[in-house]
Amino acid sequence: MPRRTLAVAAAALALANPLANRGARADSLTATLGQPLVETSHEVDITVSGGVARYRVRRAFHNRGAIADEASLDIDLPFGGAVTGLRIKARDTWYDGDLMEADAAARLYQELTGLGPFPVKDPALLQWVWADKVHLQLFPVLPGRDALVEYTLTVPTRYERGVWHLSYPRDPGPGLAAPGLVVHPDERLRDDEVHLRFDGVEAVAGVRYALPAPTPDQPAGAGLGVAMWPHASYAASEVTIADSQRARGPLRSAVVDLRLAHTYAGDLRIELVSPSGEVALLRDRKGGTTNDVRERLPVTLTRTPAAAGQWRLVVSDHAPRDVGTLDHWGITVDTGRGAPLHAEADPALFLADAPEGDGDRGLIDIALAAPPIDTIEARLGRVVASSRHAFLRLEVDAARELAPLPRGASIVFAIDASRSVGTEGIEAQLAVVRAILSHLPDAAVEIVLFRRRAARLFGGFVPAAEVALRVEEARRRGALAPGNGSALELGLAAALEAVRGRAGPQRVIVTSDAALRSSFDVAAARGLLARGPEGVIAHVVVSGELASDEVTLARDDGHELSPLATGGHGILARLSGAGGPGAARDLPPAVLELVRPIRIDSLRVSGVALPDDLDLPAALDEGKQVRSWIALPAVPDRVVIEGLIWAEPFRRVVAEDRGFGRAAAGFVFAEDRHQELDHDEMMALAVFGRAVSPVTSYVAVEPGVRPSTAGIVRSVLGGSGSGFGRGAGGLGGRRGGARSPELASLVEPLVARCRSRIPGAAQARVSLAVETTWAEIVDVAVRRASSRAFGACVADAVWDLTLPDPFAAWSRLSFSLDR
Repeated sequence: MPRRTLAVAAAALALANPLANRGARADSLTATLGQPLVETSHEVDITVSGGVARYRVRRAFHNRGAIADEASLDIDLPFGGAVTGLRIKARDTWYDGDLMEADAAARLYQELTGLGPFPVKDPALLQWVWADKVHLQLFPVLPGRDALVEYTLTVPTRYERGVWHLSYPRDPGPGLAAPGLVVHPDERLRDDEVHLRFDGVEAVAGVRYALPAPTPDQPAGAGLGVAMWPHASYAASEVTIADSQRARGPLRSAVVDLRLAHTYAGDLRIELVSPSGEVALLRDRKGGTTNDVRERLPVTLTRTPAAAGQWRLVVSDHAPRDVGTLDHWGITVDTGRGAPLHAEADPALFLADAPEGDGDRGLIDIALAAPPIDTIEARLGRVVASSRHAFLRLEVDAARELAPLPRGASIVFAIDASRSVGTEGIEAQLAVVRAILSHLPDAAVEIVLFRRRAARLFGGFVPAAEVALRVEEARRRGALAPGNGSALELGLAAALEAVRGRAGPQRVIVTSDAALRSSFDVAAARGLLARGPEGVIAHVVVSGELASDEVTLARDDGHELSPLATGGHGILARLSGAGGPGAARDLPPAVLELVRPIRIDSLRVSGVALPDDLDLPAALDEGKQVRSWIALPAVPDRVVIEGLIWAEPFRRVVAEDRGFGRAAAGFVFAEDRHQELDHDEMMALAVFGRAVSPVTSYVAVEPGVRPSTAGIVRSVLGGSGSGFGRGAGGLGGRRGGARSPELASLVEPLVARCRSRIPGAAQARVSLAVETTWAEIVDVAVRRASSRAFGACVADAVWDLTLPDPFAAWSRLSFSLDR
């Protein structure tokens, strides 16, 4: 059934019984035969290797009742997590599960857990429900005994500035043990590099961390400034636009750029809270079954607030069974006072599923130090479903720092001291000098001023700490006064000559308004660099609006002076705001790109015909990630990642990693990329990835398992639910509710009452077919009856029956009753 049809069907059932989901929770444990089962242990062992996390989850269940029972457990999964293993422990021995076709697995489990004459032994079944949910059945849990099960999750990492981010459900709910997590550091890390945090709280790697008890309930979304919905999850991220004259003007327009990954975009409501507290609705549960959101969203506000202050993006999930991550967002605002203002965030936030009950408290964030990276670490997974459908999973993590700060550098600033720049422009360029030297306290510095001619300001190199004093002395003697001429090539030549023969890293930074003579020969000036000292790196900074309230530095390879920078292995950047009120605060981080490379520009992937909608950024900042799916009929076994680090070409061939490809095969299902695949294609991917999927389940069986003396008599058509939880989970599945073998006992007194009321019906018989959805009886059919009146009496009585709570957990049940 198509996904949209399943979703509509599930919605129709929910409308038919609006209270049906009220009792469900995240992980939820039920006992098929009603025995008091509890979870006594929930241990999670996490390792990360090759950018992929593997969770080994071991859980123990105890039966406080009098008879053997079946543990039935709904399990929430971390974002992107695929179930790739199952095993059970029986009589001190662990038995690995087999991945089977889903219907065959369900039939086998039903058969093995049936009533029979053989000794009790242990089977378990783990089935697909949705991209972020699976269902476990474990039998038997013997009276007074524990039953142990272990399953493996293969989970993609989110990467941010040298840290891997993972998630895990925060609170499993009543009757379930609080998870204890052990996270192992990468073996390549030194002791001083091992860092681990749970929700920002520092922890010790390799040591068990017990999740704290849940805090008292707080309404979802409280304190975020948006209207609260009781059955929604919330994530929020803030950016700040600095206070300035331009930011204080009334807002003319605003646009939000948004990138988030999610397995069902139609679940999401996205709101923006302005600095004044007004809420703008950007997106409200549209997109239906599509994945992800990559949009520019216009902002509509009625109060025309000032732009300055904190802007908060709030993403809420309003339907169960889908999760995601908020990867990036930014806001651009225009007040009509100069260039638009911009602020952005890379929050790497997990978007928890909508809570499935009052005990669902979302996800814990696990932050684990990643090993050092040399420029980038890239992984390519090749996943072939058929000749019609195949996937490449490309992941790229950029080093936390692409290059270290140069130590002991000799740096010459060639400053435009012409009259077109003026005194304010000269001071703005000197502000750039101070900002750059804030990163290079051990540098030796010279300044060259160029007008008609070029002159060295100090006459020799001075320590960075003395530059401010020496500049002030030059200012007092009038050496900084603007003059005629903009002989940039002479300033460049003087700077190159000054660094010639200097030990250590050599840097030349030319600053100018680019108001040069028309006969200026860019090629000739570039030739100076070719003949200059070997190894020198030169940047060109073109000043824009000096007094801008916002400091911005942007690479511009299309500028006519750009060949000067590329000839010096550097970049040309346009700079605004160097003379503005926020320059002292904002210039140092803005000019870091001139001190060391901080991104890979002109990023591209070759070696494969890329689809138009490929989610690939134009530049990859250090410490950031790329997570891309490439879906094509045929995919290669290698690609080439190319770009520019400053002016130097970067090229990395990334070959297929078969192990990562196996993980990616599971991610196809966990990230909901399988919608275009047919049964056989899904089966091919699931078998390759060893993953639970809509067409595969795990069955773990103790050798010799056969129907036992503790077996279960299944009254539900389809037994344990062959095809359990397919698609949207509305048909044939359960949400943590117990199977109800008690309908017969509910009907028995009704039959007796009809026998007593109808003359001659003391020995009357009736055969009924009854169907329920959630807590509702939806069909009662009299197949046979001793008399029409007796059959009608019993049918009417069953129709009037109020079902008890356990039925509310099941989307559909069918019963055959003979009385």
